[in-house]
Amino acid sequence: MTRAQQRPRYVARHAAPRGPVLTRGETAVLTVRLVLSAAVLTASTAVLSLFVWTLLPLAVGWSPSVVLTGSMLPSIQPGDIVVAAPLDEGEQAAPGHVLRFVDPSRPSRYLLHRVVRVNEDGTYVTRGDANRSEDTAPVPPANVTGIARLRVPLVGLPVVWLHERDYLPLGLAVVALFAAAQLFAGLRTLTDEPDDPDDPDSESDFSDEEPLGCDPASDEADDDLDAPQVRRLIAATR
Repeated sequence: MTRAQQRPRYVARHAAPRGPVLTRGETAVLTVRLVLSAAVLTASTAVLSLFVWTLLPLAVGWSPSVVLTGSMLPSIQPGDIVVAAPLDEGEQAAPGHVLRFVDPSRPSRYLLHRVVRVNEDGTYVTRGDANRSEDTAPVPPANVTGIARLRVPLVGLPVVWLHERDYLPLGLAVVALFAAAQLFAGLRTLTDEPDDPDDPDSESDFSDEEPLGCDPASDEADDDLDAPQVRRLIAATR
């Protein structure tokens, strides 16, 4: 066999980059984390969109209010945020409209009730959907602060919990938010594995590898051989 037939072959140790090898337990943990992350991301996106819908109407002069009681059940739940728009000058609400107004019998609080009828003097008779009787005092138009235009469900529940001093669900909500933050922060720790500079297998570039059974210096020497020397070398190897 001639030297030309003995040309060495290059060996590529990495035809493709290799990822970290996970055990069955690590794969199960990673799967659970991915599922929980997708659920948390979906819930966070929904809550964020609800907050946007709550704050966006402020740009056009509408104002949000948190519903604290169940007087408007089932159409409006405690914890819902109702966005109300001010009535235009000379505009009058009609029966069936939901108004936010200062309670004539207790000026320190606001109510959100439905108009039952309009009196001849322009005052409104109101009633909560869940109440059996009408409100005791008619509502003057001057007490009306807005007409309900938009309902954002359940975003105001933390305010309800604080108002009712129900700290257990509030604490659970805080723990859930903290757990979600930790889940997102630790999601990559299982898959991120830095390359070890002392590990030769971590090199994916094989351009600097030496050919097996070949000395680069001998190749340089072979380049300087003339034709007679090459023929003698070939004859000697036969």
